[in-house]
Amino acid sequence: ADYNVLSGQKFDESITKEMILSTLGGNDIPFSIQLYPKDFASKDKIIEYLDKYNEGKSNDDKIIYTDYASTVTDLSSGIMNGITLVLIGFSSVSLIVSSIMISIITYISVLERTKEIGILRAVGASKSDISHVFNAETFIEGLISGLFGIGITLLLCIPINIIIEHL
Repeated sequence: ADYNVLSGQKFDESITKEMILSTLGGNDIPFSIQLYPKDFASKDKIIEYLDKYNEGKSNDDKIIYTDYASTVTDLSSGIMNGITLVLIGFSSVSLIVSSIMISIITYISVLERTKEIGILRAVGASKSDISHVFNAETFIEGLISGLFGIGITLLLCIPINIIIEHL
């Protein structure tokens, strides 16, 4: 037939009758071979063998291969990099919001403790001493909340990793 009986389309320069016949096994020279290695070490050995075979050959005699595993890995790493950037953005926003909240809490605690500040000033504390007290309080609040967040994350990682491993 002058057309591809599998698809019903006419042959052209990109797909010829000989290519279709060799794909179906009707030719001594194969058009394509598909290999399915059992693991990545075997895949690497096959690629190494093909690269050694192709050394010094003309373009017509070289074996052209496509490594679908590395293609998928490259695509998924690009997607993971995008997801990482989005998560960094969310984390940055949450850090800014938490910094603003700590500043508000510090401001409110200064407003509510004016009598305490007055007593400290009467005893002889300078403005910088009072500022140090509130800065230390803010630092301790931030440190405790940060450690609390890290602890919760580490504790939640254990069951989540177990669930993911079983899936």
